[in-house]
Order: sequence, then C-alpha cells, then structure tokens
Amino acid sequence: MKVLVISDVHNDLEKLRRVVSLYPKMDLYLCLGDSESGDISPFTSIRGNCDYFLDYPLTKDIVTPYGTMHLEHGILGNSEAYVKTKKCKIFLSGHTHRRYFKKYDDIYVFNPGSLSKPRDGYYSYLILDITENEVKFEFKSL
Repeated sequence: MKVLVISDVHNDLEKLRRVVSLYPKMDLYLCLGDSESGDISPFTSIRGNCDYFLDYPLTKDIVTPYGTMHLEHGILGNSEAYVKTKKCKIFLSGHTHRRYFKKYDDIYVFNPGSLSKPRDGYYSYLILDITENEVKFEFKSL
C-alpha cells in the first residue's frame, strides 16, 4: 500500500498540487490537518487547529496491511505513553511543522513536516510503503 502524507499546508494549494502531480498513482493521499481549505482532493483530511470552519473529523483510523494507522493533527503530542493508548501500528500527526520519525516497539510514529511553513528548513512530505511485515518510508522535500 503506497501512501502520500502531508500536513500543515495552510492554504498553499500550489505546493499541494505540485506534490500530487509527482505521485499521481498512490493508494491513499492523507492530510494531517491545517490545510485551511475545503478543496484538497484527492486527499482525505482530518481537522487541524487552523481548520476552524472545515467539517473534517478530528481523528481517523485506517486499516492497512501492517495494522491500524491512526491520524490526528498532533496537539496532544506523540509521547510513547500517548501513542500506545491509540492501539495502532502506525501513528501519524502533524502540527509541529517538523519532520519526525520514531519507533516504539513495533509502532511507527511519523510527522511529515509542513509543505508551506516549515520550522526545520524543509518543505516536506512523507511517502509510506506499507506491507504486512514492515513500513518503508521516505521523507521528501519540494
């Protein structure tokens, strides 16, 4: 299962469209909030703290070959104790505008960074390749 993950677009739809054009045949396109736009097709989105008037869910769980993938914007953080309460195998969050990877036992934890307002110097997104046995990943930059 191939997944493109973005977060914190903050209405920079030009960068969003550029990323989609680079990867036109993914199985899933996910936005972890703060798109500030109701038109981010083909992405499935959750609501971030800046998505005031958008009717996206606060969290979402998706079944993958590796196990459940949990999506949230990330305001409550990604500590090991918190992540483990979500009973997932892949935990995705945004909010910090910084790329991040950590593994707690067999749980993968990612933040793709930000496409529009990075705080780590990279206009970034995340590519996941999920199988039954592992999660391959690559952070990409525009």
